[in-house]
Amino acid sequence: MRPNLQTGVCLALCLFAASLALAAENPQFDQARSRSRAMAETLQSYEIHAALVMDQKPRGAAQGMKLEADQTAAARMPNRLLVKVESPMFSQTWGVGAENSWFFLPQAKAVYLGKPLTLGRDLDSEAEGGLDEKFLYNFYAGISEFLLTSDVDVAEGVESKSLTVNGKDVDCQVFAFTITGEDGVSEAGNGEYWFDPASGLVLRSLMTTFSSQNGMEMERTMDLTIQSFTLDQDVRDDLFSYTAPQGLKVVDSFERLLNPDSMVGQTAQNITFTTFAGETLNLQDLRGKVVFLDFWATWCGPCRMEMPHIQKLYDEMKDRDDVVFIGASNEDQKTIQNWLEKNPYTFKVVMVKPEDAQGKFNVSSIPAGFVIDKDGLIKAHMIGAQSEGQLRAALAKAGIE
Repeated sequence: MRPNLQTGVCLALCLFAASLALAAENPQFDQARSRSRAMAETLQSYEIHAALVMDQKPRGAAQGMKLEADQTAAARMPNRLLVKVESPMFSQTWGVGAENSWFFLPQAKAVYLGKPLTLGRDLDSEAEGGLDEKFLYNFYAGISEFLLTSDVDVAEGVESKSLTVNGKDVDCQVFAFTITGEDGVSEAGNGEYWFDPASGLVLRSLMTTFSSQNGMEMERTMDLTIQSFTLDQDVRDDLFSYTAPQGLKVVDSFERLLNPDSMVGQTAQNITFTTFAGETLNLQDLRGKVVFLDFWATWCGPCRMEMPHIQKLYDEMKDRDDVVFIGASNEDQKTIQNWLEKNPYTFKVVMVKPEDAQGKFNVSSIPAGFVIDKDGLIKAHMIGAQSEGQLRAALAKAGIE
């Protein structure tokens, strides 16, 4: 399990997992990973204080942009959690306490408040993109990056180095690994895991990656180091108490946190589309089916990025009689058809009047996606290009898995 959210720079730690290759044979590493997993599986509480230093600069340059952040993570089964990251440039916090669950991202100028809940306990949980409730409110959410659970391309052998944690010198096993990008070219580098056999924790993660951005070769280093920790000891309850700052908008769903005008929970108004054959298609005639509705345009770059994900889901589900996929554009028919000849997407594409899209579905930017359940209730309202995982999660809210 590794963070995979897209809400802030601290969660760039997902790169430790997202760009790792398959593991090489290293018996010492296999034993360390087994020790880390075994500890995590029986763990009932933890409190960790760590420091993150991230430096990005042109390759070979002496200086670049540096970010330093403090991270606090604590949890206690079955219903207490805190994850907090604070820096001058970025901060966020989420958790579960006796009175509520919460997620606060200051940049959004809003805070999500929900009911208290029981934590999930999935050691291999991965976020599907965006704000994933199942991922966030997981017992392991605050400790995952300190667990040695991922397959990595580890070099043979192991070094021994000392690190001061909890005010004491700790002898660590240091495993060196290499990194390749998803395409094997764009992101590459190397790193080290400093593993403490006594606790089963990765006390320090070092990573350096190289990439190309707008024709410039960039170098990024990340250093995440635990400064103090406790495992299976009492964790004071006041850590899990949260009061929303005054002056912020309080929302009751993650959709409204990043999209204050979300229509989730509203009944979808009827809207009339026109097919290429000149026929009309009324949204209300599709009651009894789940409708995935995407407002898009041929000129829209993010729309084009999202299209392959929609097509993939359509290909999987096109033989089902309980879900319909619709792409709606307000462009003229010739423009749309000419584009589709070069980009042969096969889910239903229709035309819509701009005043209907704006007036009935609050479409002010595209792509704008909606999942409408069988009763006509809007279950998801998405702004901007979505990943395949995000689209799947949205459909799941209407019972489509």
